[in-house]
Amino acid sequence: MKFLQRLRRRLERPGSVSAAPEFETTSMLAAQLKKPVEERPVEITALSKKWLMGLPREVRPMQLAQRHARVVNQLALCWRDHELTERVLSSLIVDQRGGRQGFAAEVLGELMNLREFHADRKDGGDEQDALWADSTLAIADR
Repeated sequence: MKFLQRLRRRLERPGSVSAAPEFETTSMLAAQLKKPVEERPVEITALSKKWLMGLPREVRPMQLAQRHARVVNQLALCWRDHELTERVLSSLIVDQRGGRQGFAAEVLGELMNLREFHADRKDGGDEQDALWADSTLAIADR
């Protein structure tokens, strides 16, 4: 990739020697530079699986988990911090950057249910305390 970037800069310099006229090097190079970098698929972490199973069945965001594992991992990590979770859920539901495609209707519905459930919680409940013990706090979203 760095090679292509250096080549592009070199070809764009005034007075530079370009490739033979029969090749469209610049357009081929531009097409290569515009290709998105392939991302490795994100999987749901063990902590996220425990978090999902700890939620009441009616608010468990299963469509979100199937389609957007990264978001589920993020929510599981911040769930015990009430204010942070509220901010994360709000930023997912309301487009604050503009121009975003948004979630599918069923995923958005799950996020809104989860937000309502989270708002009704007092302190996270005693049943989930083991999930966020000191030993699990060091787990990062991988």
